[in-house]
Amino acid sequence: MHLIPLESLTRRYFALRPAIGTGAVNFRTSLITTATYLAIPLIICFAAHIDGTWWMRGGGKGFFQHYGMLTIFTTTPIIVILTALALQKFRLTMDGLHNYTFLGTVPPDLEKLVAWHVRSLSLRKQSAWLFVLFCLIGFLFGVANIVQTISPVKTYGNDVFDAIQYPYGFYFTKLYLCLIWTFSYPVALFIALHITISLVIILRYMCRHDLLRIDFFHPDNCGGVSIFGSINLLVMTIYANFFAVLYMLHVTHATKTYLTVTVPWFGLSFIFIIQSFGAVYHIHKFAAIKRNESLQMIGAFLNTQMLNLLTEKKFSADLIHARNHLLGLKTYPYAGPALAVVNAIRYVPAIVAVAKLFIP
Repeated sequence: MHLIPLESLTRRYFALRPAIGTGAVNFRTSLITTATYLAIPLIICFAAHIDGTWWMRGGGKGFFQHYGMLTIFTTTPIIVILTALALQKFRLTMDGLHNYTFLGTVPPDLEKLVAWHVRSLSLRKQSAWLFVLFCLIGFLFGVANIVQTISPVKTYGNDVFDAIQYPYGFYFTKLYLCLIWTFSYPVALFIALHITISLVIILRYMCRHDLLRIDFFHPDNCGGVSIFGSINLLVMTIYANFFAVLYMLHVTHATKTYLTVTVPWFGLSFIFIIQSFGAVYHIHKFAAIKRNESLQMIGAFLNTQMLNLLTEKKFSADLIHARNHLLGLKTYPYAGPALAVVNAIRYVPAIVAVAKLFIP
């Protein structure tokens, strides 16, 4: 199955262009991405120095006191790199989907389904309008931030370095936020959501038509399908960075938790839990069925041997070992340390969100 080259997508997702480079995410493109997305923050730092707002007194949040903005500066290149990695891994997996089918081939109906989702992810379908909507919402967040910093004390409960009375910090920071909230963040959210939906639909089709190959003795100990779990983990790490931004904005303006932080905070907490289970649920369900079928078959052999033990005087230890191995098989496609990371990302935001309801 030959899909659209990854580098061709940079014409549509130009925010990912530094990370994708000439066709793949690597150490060099990651460095270029980091340098590209830190250029304007360095200018903002210099602008704040001109305004004299590196540090502010009386509860004000200077450049180095605004943990929310510092987190945005830090996580934006990380979000872009993770998004490009998720897109790359998803497309490579779809291109090599025959490696995960029972017969080693991709039936025409499945190939057609995969091609449709890849074209949609490439903005060649009506999904392009949904992406435009995401960009518009991001732009409106940028406009809202401009309005909020006209009267920062009323909005946040404290003064900020990018308030309108500090012109250099104000204009450069608003330019930066409008750019990343209109182009970078919408790309990350759109791709993350699209990959999730595509995974659910494609895996559901493969499982319902008994196409997914479950290798009980694969080294990943989750049926040889850990690639799908790693894609889902990348999506979750994108959301984790957004949560870090929201949390640090809350820490910065702890005296007043405002609506633009609170609503997305609870929304992300809900998405984390649904994402970790829902995106790969069909793999879990299918692997559990196949494992139980194999356990029943082994159990039938072992019961027969038990009945004949007195006459045949033999019992298969290999079947016992196979049975124990199957009992330890993970039905969710998270191999090794990935499971611990998933659990941390899955529950920490929800715990923090609930705790903040009771702890001022």
